[in-house]
Amino acid sequence: MKGRIFTFGCSLTHYHWHTWADIINFDLDNEFQNWGIAGIGNVSILHKMLECDLKHKFNSNDIILVNWSSWHREDRISIEGGWEWMCGGNIFNNPTFDKSFIDKYWNEHNDIVKNTSAIIMANKMFNINFQSHMVDFDNYIDVSDDYKYLFDNLPNTVIFDITNNSKFNNKTWDAHPDVICHLNHVSTVYNSLDLTINPATVDHFNKLQEYIVTELTDTDINMSWDEKCKFFIELLGRNSTF
Repeated sequence: MKGRIFTFGCSLTHYHWHTWADIINFDLDNEFQNWGIAGIGNVSILHKMLECDLKHKFNSNDIILVNWSSWHREDRISIEGGWEWMCGGNIFNNPTFDKSFIDKYWNEHNDIVKNTSAIIMANKMFNINFQSHMVDFDNYIDVSDDYKYLFDNLPNTVIFDITNNSKFNNKTWDAHPDVICHLNHVSTVYNSLDLTINPATVDHFNKLQEYIVTELTDTDINMSWDEKCKFFIELLGRNSTF
């Protein structure tokens, strides 16, 4: 397959352990850039795609892959983060936005319009080769018939399937998809692109999953969030095999 590969999304695309994007980078020889940022929403993803295009000039050979994020996110540029996107995730468990902000500014209609518009604009602006979704937007359709014109123009729903995610979550604090779940998602991406994953890649990431799980059995999972994040960074960084 020719062309550069660009991936976009939230923590389901870039996280402490290897995601579907990292597995594709491992499996293929293409020039690769992962623009995923943990915690960002779909408006941010649209803007990151535009930034990437302006800096790297997408062409017809490029492969653009996106996993759209959840819809309850507040996308803003923050001066405290060095003029970067605030990446706090869901507004309802994001310490940046208190109850008074949510009561005053949040509503489901705003979520619908800004998320559907971001996804539709991205599809009109860029030749996206594959896209999936963290949430099923069909759950929002009954809110108002006024938005039918938006839902009618969304791409087909391909939900990031986390049904095979129990093995890892039973051993950690974290609800994010495990390595095997990401490996399964790569199969979904490849089916759309008419590609076949290298068996050596499958073997490699199966072993990585077992390595992480084995390490965790001897680790205090009651560590603080920062300690847990540091643990995974050090865990994967200190083992040159992975």
